[in-house]
Amino acid sequence: VYLTVECDPNVQREISEFFTFYVPGYKFMPAFRNRMWDGKIRLFSQKYKEIYFGLFPYIKSFAEERGYNIVCGEDVEIDNKVDKTIVEKFANSLGQSFKVRDYQVDAIHHSLRFNRTLLLSPTASGKSFIIYALIRYYTHLLKDEPKSRCLLIVPTTSLVEQMYTDFKSYGWNVEN
Repeated sequence: VYLTVECDPNVQREISEFFTFYVPGYKFMPAFRNRMWDGKIRLFSQKYKEIYFGLFPYIKSFAEERGYNIVCGEDVEIDNKVDKTIVEKFANSLGQSFKVRDYQVDAIHHSLRFNRTLLLSPTASGKSFIIYALIRYYTHLLKDEPKSRCLLIVPTTSLVEQMYTDFKSYGWNVEN
């Protein structure tokens, strides 16, 4: 989830300022009015020297703009070079009764390409199918691993029920 950034204290302050923003409407929030909070969200922790992993491309461009050298581990820059046409064929081969939309293919492709992503999508846009396709892909990938499983975490029991019925309608054997 987090990326550790090792650098000089002055560069830490620079990164902290760059990745800081005011919350919209912060002036009306009780914590700000009671002078317990300055209204800012800081994405970089100077104490732990951590920032969200997904912000690595922004850290990289931040460093390049300022002429800083970057030394990073081998698993930081992930690009699986997944072919989008293969992803589209895979998504359409899952046995659903509808045609997969372009933005769903884009979301599946992006997720597989970078191994992690945050997808924002409006209501009734087919998020369940995107999740279903990713789970089908990873279960196929892990089928030869003994005792391998995928875990899907959702915030409410109603979403568990919704995912259950959606997966069943897509053709998944939900009983096993």
